[in-house]
Amino acid sequence: MRAGLAFLVLIGAVTVPRAAAQAPALTVIVQSGVARVQTTGLLADGKFVGLLRSGFPLRLHYRLELWRSRSGWFDQYISEAPWDAVARHDPLADDFVLIRTGGRVTRYGTPEDLERALDLPYRVNSRSRVGEFLLLCRST
Repeated sequence: MRAGLAFLVLIGAVTVPRAAAQAPALTVIVQSGVARVQTTGLLADGKFVGLLRSGFPLRLHYRLELWRSRSGWFDQYISEAPWDAVARHDPLADDFVLIRTGGRVTRYGTPEDLERALDLPYRVNSRSRVGEFLLLCRST
């Protein structure tokens, strides 16, 4: 009986971190003036995959805004960099099509392959500026 209980506790310990890792996340990292925007875990729970297989496209719209920090009430808007990604399921080929900003089209055989492609960071180059700046990234 105790061996069975220990086994259940071990299974619970393994599944808790996995469930926590499945929450979608949006991350912005800036290195040497280059912002990298990455979304992770979008397809992990399977809801979007089910909708894709039912014919609904997944449209992701991103906008990275650059704001100058000021001592007054409001910061100053400087610029923005928008981009899109659209994923859909092709039922005849039984694969997933990903269309990115600029018209680049790629096909993926499994939802896992599509998720890895969506997890790749998007690079946004920005010019060097003097002062303190804020980055705001939105995804809809």
